[in-house]
Amino acid sequence: MSSVEGGKTRKLLLLDGHSLAFRAFYALPQELGTATGQQTNAVYGFTSMLLRLLSEEDPDAVVVAFDLPARTFRHEQFEEYKAGRAPAPEGFREQLDLIKEVLKAFRVPWVGVEGFEADDVIASLAERARGRGFRVVVVTGDRDALQLAGEGVEVIMTRRGISDTRRYDAGAVEERYGIPPSLVPDFVALRGDPSDNLPGVPGVGEKTASGLLRKFGSLEGVLANLDQLPPRLRAALEASRETLLRNKALATLRRDLEVGLEVEDLGRPEYRLEEVTELFRALEFRSLLERLPRPRLEVVREEVRAEEVEPASWRERVARAGEAVLLLTPAGAGACLDGKVLVCRDTAAAEAVLLDPGVKKVMHDAKGVASSLARRGLELVSVIFDTALAAYLLEPGLGSYSLEEVSRRFLGYSPEEAARAGGQMSLLAEGGIEEVARRCWALFRLAGRLREELEVREMSHLLEEIEIPLTGVLARMEARGVLVDADHLRRLGASLHRRMAELEREIQELAGVEFNPNSPVQLRTVLYEKLGLKPRKRTKTGYSTDAASLEALRGSHPVVELLLEYRELAKLKSTYTDSLLSLVDPATGRIHTTYNQTSTATGRLSSDSPNLQNIPVRTELGREIRKAFLAPPGWVLVAADYSQIELRILAHLSGDPGLTEAFLRGEDIHATTASRLFGCRQEEVTAEMRRVAKSINFGLAYGMNEYGLASRLGITPEQAREHMETYFSHFPRVAGLMQELVREARKLGYSRTILGRRRNLPELSHPNPRVRAMAERMALNAPIQGSAADLFKLAMLRVDGSFRKLGLEAGLVLTVHDELVAEAPEEEAEEVARVLKEEMEGVYPLRVPLSVEVSFGRTWAEAKA
Repeated sequence: MSSVEGGKTRKLLLLDGHSLAFRAFYALPQELGTATGQQTNAVYGFTSMLLRLLSEEDPDAVVVAFDLPARTFRHEQFEEYKAGRAPAPEGFREQLDLIKEVLKAFRVPWVGVEGFEADDVIASLAERARGRGFRVVVVTGDRDALQLAGEGVEVIMTRRGISDTRRYDAGAVEERYGIPPSLVPDFVALRGDPSDNLPGVPGVGEKTASGLLRKFGSLEGVLANLDQLPPRLRAALEASRETLLRNKALATLRRDLEVGLEVEDLGRPEYRLEEVTELFRALEFRSLLERLPRPRLEVVREEVRAEEVEPASWRERVARAGEAVLLLTPAGAGACLDGKVLVCRDTAAAEAVLLDPGVKKVMHDAKGVASSLARRGLELVSVIFDTALAAYLLEPGLGSYSLEEVSRRFLGYSPEEAARAGGQMSLLAEGGIEEVARRCWALFRLAGRLREELEVREMSHLLEEIEIPLTGVLARMEARGVLVDADHLRRLGASLHRRMAELEREIQELAGVEFNPNSPVQLRTVLYEKLGLKPRKRTKTGYSTDAASLEALRGSHPVVELLLEYRELAKLKSTYTDSLLSLVDPATGRIHTTYNQTSTATGRLSSDSPNLQNIPVRTELGREIRKAFLAPPGWVLVAADYSQIELRILAHLSGDPGLTEAFLRGEDIHATTASRLFGCRQEEVTAEMRRVAKSINFGLAYGMNEYGLASRLGITPEQAREHMETYFSHFPRVAGLMQELVREARKLGYSRTILGRRRNLPELSHPNPRVRAMAERMALNAPIQGSAADLFKLAMLRVDGSFRKLGLEAGLVLTVHDELVAEAPEEEAEEVARVLKEEMEGVYPLRVPLSVEVSFGRTWAEAKA
């Protein structure tokens, strides 16, 4: 096998198994082990580093070298070699076989040569690989390996533990030790190596050793020029001459061993997910499951046959198969059947298949197709797998879930990359159908991979029972849209424009100069130079004038409050009054929002065109904007809003008696909390007391710490900490839950919702304390907010299903946060309200009841009131 594939030099990763395992053994807690008592700290640390290297280095081949129990040639030359070392602990030795089981599961070969050390095996393999054009990376904790660094070879040295590493090429070795890699054995000889029991020369440390070698070129050069050295150093070196030469021979790695492996034949370490999963579960390495690198598909090129067929034949063959991977593009429709891609240029021909309940469909982002069909009164049916949604469940923070990005993440290449020279795909197609065929083939491969991973992570039910069915509900909502009062928006926009003009004049009068408040440069000059306000944050272009910086300046000058109001009005005008008008469909008078299932890490829905999530909730302006959303004549809007669902989930998860009893009695939970915080009766709770309690209640549900609470309430962190300590003294199980959520997420590597949705949190082990603290807040927030999102989606499915089952004309038109809005004929309003309340409150059995507030109105504002 060539060392160059597809124009890319192959990389060989060589690991010193004993060195890495030994460091892991002492770096990780000795009590780390399985429920059966098997100690696993060494194998866990070794495996963790292996996964990290596979991910970060992306090697084309990996070999692990181990020391064998027998004596080596170095012991024959020097009986005291490594004599100072204590025998390896039994807890370490018994884990070596487990490490080799891990290597076997990952298809990584390991080698050892009797009479030699792992370093010699690595040196020999590195020498052979370098000579055949490989790029070699050696990973070890033994400094002797630095002599291998040079052209084509880098050495990753572990320092403290196994996560702290430094990468060395020849330049880095010289920078660190002042000598080239070839002189490392000479350096070791002079300085000595206590770990190998090699005595150094008295008075010769690192600085002296490197200085001598730089001046005289080698150990032999030093010994040949002793007369140029100070008397004391000359005498010490002369007395140690034989020891020095023996040290150098012992420190020099052998590069000529026959190790039983041909580097040319080594391949990428591919593994079977089921096998690795079974082993990791047995070792209780749950958190490492989330870090498994995506195994690439077959390294050998695969011939994919594609055929263009007539529309009638295409429909018939797909229908006869009963299940198909379907891809729709402007260039045509593709169907993957039994490993062969059938392409039809007439996309309209696919419609009969999309509407056929007898054909089970595997698609990518089926909602886009479903929404397009729904706008024409048609319904996409029998979708059994959606690769975009599956990828989202597995990796909820990817950002983009296009077929290209998902393929690249889970297969290792995009459809286009698969067909390039050296890729995985040899496409046999004619007539310009290559792009459709490539993408359809990638979708087929992707579905298989994602199905497997969802099963392993026990999330298939979320895809099948929630996310895929929800695409139909959202598609119908998008198609239906919501009626908008365009005249009201125009009047509101004009009113905002007038108020902004007034504010601009007032701002300029207070500042004593005319300037554009929308210009960061001019505003910066006015605030920080003319008015002399103290800046809070600096950017690359100067001191910041963003919203947070202005908020921090509140109270320092009257102009700041006016600027904040101006900013808010400008945002509302551009985001809503202007934007909403541009989004009204002239044919229907409605806005057709797009709902996103894959945009948040916690599972919540979002929307765009327009984004409904940011309409102010409790301001008069927010109410004015909601007045623009209305029901048709003879119809009403019915709004149903979950009451404090996150806090009810907090009570359910914690089982705290105080929270639970308050909800069971139907109390005002914020007043109850305030009465306990401030030691008074509920009827004595003031609005300010309730505000503090509410901030704590909701802050805990979102993982807020004392600094966040202090910022929200305008108090000191010490005062915020006192409030939180008092809260936890009255609701102790909440504190216990918070500790348990973080502990479990750190152990597993992810957080879980009530229904099993995961949020991966590898940052919990990040070396940066700030990053870790952020991940801990996510570990607190994700199970609560994510559970609320799951239950809300279930409620949407039940409500929509009931509307359809009852044959109601009513339908869902909006969803924002924890609220559902339906439009209904006036004669159906009471029935729709009943369905919303019953289905939403009965969606899932919690320890405390779910509560839904339902109201009616001609406009959304009236319904919210």
